[in-house]
Amino acid sequence: MGTPASSDRLSSHGCHTRRTAGRASGMLAAAILATGCLTGQALAHPHVWVTVQSEVMRDDAGTFTGLRHRWSFDELYTSFAIAGLDADGDGTYTREELHELSKINVDALLGFNYFTFARAGTLDLELTTPTEYHSELQGERLVLIFDLPFKAPVEVAPEAFAYQVYDPTYYISFELAEASGVLMSAADPGKCAPTVAEPADDTETTLSSLGESDYAELSSSGGFGSRYVPTVHVRCGS
Repeated sequence: MGTPASSDRLSSHGCHTRRTAGRASGMLAAAILATGCLTGQALAHPHVWVTVQSEVMRDDAGTFTGLRHRWSFDELYTSFAIAGLDADGDGTYTREELHELSKINVDALLGFNYFTFARAGTLDLELTTPTEYHSELQGERLVLIFDLPFKAPVEVAPEAFAYQVYDPTYYISFELAEASGVLMSAADPGKCAPTVAEPADDTETTLSSLGESDYAELSSSGGFGSRYVPTVHVRCGS
């Protein structure tokens, strides 16, 4: 996503700063462009890689209340995003030192529906603004953790709901964690469990055939990105 005063850092590398509507938001766009300048290479899509782990949240009655996302960013993005945020210079990054970065990221995600698209039957599930969020550094990767509530709880049902996490324009690549990519909260009446349906399209072959001009035609309101990510189905037994 981004870092405070990123435009200043961009100018220090002699790079032109611009904001790219429909690709990424505010500070995230600046960070992506900066990583391109720092590497001295023209970046092809995607520009940022995120590994996703999500926990399906439930209340005491067992209804589904939202998703707790845990997004782990690639090392190059991380190195730019956290630059200058170690306020006390002790070589570690506390939640407090990363708080402003966390807020910038969560605020920016609002304009992109948090890159999370959920449906119960034929109905799109509305999401509300996260109030619980923080960032932490794990090894060489920045991790953003935030609770994403549904506007209305989803009842237990054989086909309760399904969701995907993706960028419609594939500017950012979201990949489900290989191990424990989807978790269920402790409260589990109804014998509910997630199943993961892999994308039908051959992602690697299709995307490798596209150039930057093809991506430039994509819209943030389109569904291009949904074709190349898994769909998580939450189903409940009797």
